[in-house]
Amino acid sequence: MLKKISLGLILGTLLILFSTPQQVVRADQLESRATIKLHPESPTKPVDPVDPNNPDQEYPGDETDDGNQGTGTVASLSLDYVSNFHFQTETKQTNVTAPLTNQLAMVQVSDRRGTGAGWVLQLKPDALVGRATQAVLNHGELILGNLTLKAPSSNVSDRPQIITKKISLGAYNNVMRANNGQGLGTWVLGFPKNQQNPTKLILNNLNDAPADHYFGVLNWSLTDAPN
Repeated sequence: MLKKISLGLILGTLLILFSTPQQVVRADQLESRATIKLHPESPTKPVDPVDPNNPDQEYPGDETDDGNQGTGTVASLSLDYVSNFHFQTETKQTNVTAPLTNQLAMVQVSDRRGTGAGWVLQLKPDALVGRATQAVLNHGELILGNLTLKAPSSNVSDRPQIITKKISLGAYNNVMRANNGQGLGTWVLGFPKNQQNPTKLILNNLNDAPADHYFGVLNWSLTDAPN
């Protein structure tokens, strides 16, 4: 028994002697900090529109929307391109459903801020007005259909979200939203034509509406704070 106790005391003493110098060395280790501040990019030229079907290629144009060259904005958060929507001519009835006739209708958003703060894209379709008669059509809705959302292959950001696909005339609705850390770089929202679920304009209560060529304004809004 005495030998076992003595052995235990010796080992304990050796462990203490070996551990003490290591503690002293660690106490002499200090930390300092390095800091750097990165400013958001200040663009000098607009983002060129790209093909909504293949965003690695430039936008080939849309013969239905001829002459639309994009917005030309150089903002860090920008709407680069917004199509003018053209809908199929319809015979007047009480209710009309008119599909989109554009070949490549799209909206292109670019976030070059580098902060990942997010954004929201909204749309309000105004009532339609007759070119000759000035008659107003304000009962209806825009059905966005089977939308596509793509980005160039170099974009590694998380995708924004498509929020709604049915928008009443005269009301703002969120179409896309990028939460914190989403939607950086360029994103192209494509509007379908001649598919199972195309983009279309539905007009109701047309009993008293005269035959005319009607037009309206699509109000797009891109804000820097997700709603």
